[in-house]
Amino acid sequence: MATIFIVDDEQDISEILVKSFKNHGYDVIGFTSSETLIRSLTDIKCSLIISDIKMPSINGIDLLKLMKQKLGDRHPPIVYFTAFKETYDEELLELGADAVFQKPTMFDEMVEYVESKIGRNSSSPN
Repeated sequence: MATIFIVDDEQDISEILVKSFKNHGYDVIGFTSSETLIRSLTDIKCSLIISDIKMPSINGIDLLKLMKQKLGDRHPPIVYFTAFKETYDEELLELGADAVFQKPTMFDEMVEYVESKIGRNSSSPN
């Protein structure tokens, strides 16, 4: 089963995303800080990361840069779900992000993208 890491400093958003992707049949782990997510990358195999951009300490852009430093091209695909898509879209894609989706209006598109990127669990209700 594909494992998705979700990081958003707003715990309620992280929990909603975790629940939504679990309902789509994925194994999902939610984080409220990039630091915890980075530490977990060495212990748990992750198929894809969904990240917010604006977070304290290590923001979404720095998260991508740190993963590239630490893991090189072996880092998992990273997808951004942010209210600031228009501001950061080009920069994130140039840095190597796989996709950027606008919060909250592009949730369905993000789910479709994730399914196309890492597959879909056969137990998914959809």
